[in-house]
Amino acid sequence: YRSTWKPGAQPTRIDRNAQKVLFSYPLKIEHIVDMDPTVQTNHKRPTLYLHGWADTGRSALLLKALCDVLPGDVITFDFRDRGVVIPKLRHSNLGQLPDVLPALYTLKWAKDTLNLNEIDLFGYSRGAAVVLNLIAVLNDKTGKYDKELARLQIYAKERSELLAMIQRGCITLNCPLTNV
Repeated sequence: YRSTWKPGAQPTRIDRNAQKVLFSYPLKIEHIVDMDPTVQTNHKRPTLYLHGWADTGRSALLLKALCDVLPGDVITFDFRDRGVVIPKLRHSNLGQLPDVLPALYTLKWAKDTLNLNEIDLFGYSRGAAVVLNLIAVLNDKTGKYDKELARLQIYAKERSELLAMIQRGCITLNCPLTNV
């Protein structure tokens, strides 16, 4: 952490336990508040960072600190395949529904916890594929994803609110994974 960054809202123990039940691993959601007085930050419009394959949400800190990317507040989380080689091979989904669901959970957590009306999405590689598929899942009218979304407490009204929140923000797809 830089001296101007501080931890923001963090998931409660109940949230962390719910994540383990839903996804079989802790998402490690982290909210970083940027208090740099030289940067005009809208704390009600953070960036949700979706990391690439073979990485973790902590890479957002490097991009923010060293590459002058991700200004303002940032929310990060881990996909299931983070870590050493075996989890990567066993749990990789390369942007498909098993990756979309933890991203949607984190997006909903951010909306509810931080009382957000807008959010920026920054997806890197596989994370960019997740952003595209996340929007497709929220826009789906066939009912194909209703059962999975209901597990996350995301119903029609919540879908509309999440989409509106995304539409009020910006989307960055950095090195998007478009096919395998």
